Amino acid sequence: MDAITLETQEDRFLISIGRDYLDKDTITRLIDRIKLEHLVIKADFDQPIEDMGERIKADWWVKNKDRYLRGEA
Repeated sequence: MDAITLETQEDRFLISIGRDYLDKDTITRLIDRIKLEHLVIKADFDQPIEDMGERIKADWWVKNKDRYLRGEA
């Protein structure tokens, strides 16, 4: 059996992930991320706010990339 499978039904997607593939905390973080993505799409931010978000992410990466690339995060 595959570690991750995706089944498409009429009104939903069913994702199955083997317990030995990811732990519960990781799955919970992924679900939280999916919920956040849904809220962002639903909020329908205009372009200036999108641009500001991109600048914030870019600035954060410039300040923190060395720490992450060294594995200190």
